[in-house]
Amino acid sequence: MSAILARELEQMELNLRGVQSFASHGRDQVAVGTAGRQLSMYQGGEVLWSRDLRSHDDRIRPTERMRGLAFSVDGRQLFVASGQSLLALDTSTGKETWRYVAPRMLCFMVASPLNVRVAPNGELVVAFDSGRWCRFSEDGTLLATVKDNDAPRFLEVLGPAEDPEIIGADGFHICHWNLASGKRLYHQAVRERIQAFSASADLVAVRTIHEIRLTTLRGVERTTIPAVIGSPLVRVSPDGSRVAASEGNRVGIYTQEGVQIDSIGHESDSRVIGLEWCEGGLLVGRLDGNWQKAAA
Repeated sequence: MSAILARELEQMELNLRGVQSFASHGRDQVAVGTAGRQLSMYQGGEVLWSRDLRSHDDRIRPTERMRGLAFSVDGRQLFVASGQSLLALDTSTGKETWRYVAPRMLCFMVASPLNVRVAPNGELVVAFDSGRWCRFSEDGTLLATVKDNDAPRFLEVLGPAEDPEIIGADGFHICHWNLASGKRLYHQAVRERIQAFSASADLVAVRTIHEIRLTTLRGVERTTIPAVIGSPLVRVSPDGSRVAASEGNRVGIYTQEGVQIDSIGHESDSRVIGLEWCEGGLLVGRLDGNWQKAAA
């Protein structure tokens, strides 16, 4: 094996340690996922359990990713979009309680979950890369499948608990759907390809190559923030008052008016590849496998 190839393989192994997925419930429960599909549950800062979710098939393992994590409303289950499966795990033991694998497209193309969110009524909303999104009950029962040319890659569940909406984005469009009926309520085209998307309260953040665009839920322009070179990540805080954006090895915190109020770094100085707001701060994942809960 040549020295160049050995270095490349070593770098690939290091990159798989990167922390890119988070979910939290309350102040104590945090789920952490890596690019190499290693999942760990933390309780009060201590590791409660860990699981290796990699496929046993060497042919498809390099293509599989952990794309989303979400806790159930009561915190007893963790839902994981990993590889071609949607998993439900018991948060106290890590044991699998149910699994869903979507039907293949054209009988041979794998349909993988891209994102998972939990609605206030406890239902799961899952986006798949097959041009559809689905609703599930907490016990894994498939309640509805909605096919749409603009089916989301990124999604959030917003609005009143009795009649929530899904807001999501694919590469070039932002759409809203009624959760119960699946009816599309709103559609907006975006000028540049959407690299990252987040929404909460009445604030939407869209990250493109050149800027972070902040709007209301119905697309009224608020302001824009110049994008900084790095992983294209953006997250709106639960109350809609702040926006976190990756900026190389740091995280910029902005108001909804686009004013920067903080910049979060880390002693490892490694590139930021994961972001998620949590109770009491911001979870930041880095390429070298480090992660932090920062006050923000």
